[in-house]
Amino acid sequence: MIRDGKVETIYVLSDGEPTLGRYVAPEVIRRELQRLNVYSHVTIHTFALGRSSEFLEKLAAENNGEYRRVDVPAVTAAVPGAPAHRNDPRRGHFETTFEERSPLSVIKQQVSRDRYNGKHHKPDDYDVTKQGWRVFVPEYYDAQEEYGLLVWIDPSEQGRIPYPEALTDRKLIGISPNGAGNTQSMWVRAGLALDAAHNMSKRFMIDSKRIYVAGFSGGGRMSSRLGVMYADVFSGAFAIDGTDWWEDIPADESPGKFFAGRYQKPKGAILKKARRVNRYLLMTGENDANRPGTKAAYRHGFKKAGFKHVKYVEVRGKGHEWPSQAGFLAGLRFLDKG
Repeated sequence: MIRDGKVETIYVLSDGEPTLGRYVAPEVIRRELQRLNVYSHVTIHTFALGRSSEFLEKLAAENNGEYRRVDVPAVTAAVPGAPAHRNDPRRGHFETTFEERSPLSVIKQQVSRDRYNGKHHKPDDYDVTKQGWRVFVPEYYDAQEEYGLLVWIDPSEQGRIPYPEALTDRKLIGISPNGAGNTQSMWVRAGLALDAAHNMSKRFMIDSKRIYVAGFSGGGRMSSRLGVMYADVFSGAFAIDGTDWWEDIPADESPGKFFAGRYQKPKGAILKKARRVNRYLLMTGENDANRPGTKAAYRHGFKKAGFKHVKYVEVRGKGHEWPSQAGFLAGLRFLDKG
């Protein structure tokens, strides 16, 4: 379209987070557009919906266009028949805030669950009213039918919703906190994930048996922890390219070395539910640097500890990167009991 000379101007309306198509990495998209547009000189104007986007701003600047942020007001119409406290009318992608913390996200409660890190890492607190979350609600979500919830922890500082089409297929609402990246305190990352589960269950018709926590890289490590320590909140965890365990485990590919334990082993009913009921999908890639640790956590951690529903998936040829949409969807199916 750009190279045929028939187009003079393109208008892009987006949230600034590519998820589908041949190219999804922002820097690759920019590079390819510059290559295609070198002789055509097509003007590209961009509009960021609901949030600022450095990617869209650069895209416009590099193609003689203008960049604008557009804040879309929330729809206020309620859905007839749904409980008033679980009747949020919004659909699609949007940003939200919360006024209330989960009782479990309060620092004192977090430390009581994770005494190991309470001794080794200073607990950092936060103001929930100053935080933001990115949300995706499938278009055909019906407030009279319960949906599942996927809480995604991203390694970057921006919340991200992975593969909305896969979430729609599994009737899952997605939510991802901003400011919960790898550079953030573990207490804040855990708290924001717990706050998401707590508040979304008040705004939408959420099936409490289908609340999952997931993430990639450092977010995968956090999801593997939370899925075990908070097995009473999350019914499953999908850890991609990063998995932690509660005690030191042998590094099979490096004899004499170990992967360090990272959190407090739960007790009582929480541990029982984690072992017998919850489901855990540990995904890595053949060429991922975190593969040995993930495999060790599966073999010497989950399996040795008697976890009934845990699956290890090693994707051939995959490095430290997101899985394909098909692979992600397969993981969601496993969480939904196959």
